[in-house]
Amino acid sequence: MALNERVGFSKSDNGYLYAEVGILMPLVMLVLLPFLSKRISPTTIIYISLVILIAELILVATIWAIWPLFAFILPLASLASMMSPVVVAIMTESGTAADQGRRLTGFSAVCDLCDAIGPLVFGSIYGNVSYELAVLPFIIAAVMCLPAIYAATFIPRFMEAE
Repeated sequence: MALNERVGFSKSDNGYLYAEVGILMPLVMLVLLPFLSKRISPTTIIYISLVILIAELILVATIWAIWPLFAFILPLASLASMMSPVVVAIMTESGTAADQGRRLTGFSAVCDLCDAIGPLVFGSIYGNVSYELAVLPFIIAAVMCLPAIYAATFIPRFMEAE
């Protein structure tokens, strides 16, 4: 069951969605992330972002009305986006120039692959299953964040070794 069928998401709501994200993203990237970067470690920012992403995915899976989308899900999505610049910064600050190039290319390739495949897979699953099973792809994605949280525990050792 599509989002518009579940909660009455309309075409005009899509415009409001982009407007809210357009306001929140600069605030997160230009105000909150620099503030946090001076006070907590990059690994902690990654942990926070992954936990926020899990919460966001669970909320999307269980959304019951349109207002939580704007009140919770979009702010959480904006906060979860803090992870990407932190990961890029870690990659650019460690290793040789060749290592940095390989790491950044790999990171870009994975991001591009997820950007292309993710919406297609989730859209096809979400559109072709009952309401009860529509939560499944979001729960699977939330569970898939757990290995990333575990992998983040190795970042401090990786940074020290470089």
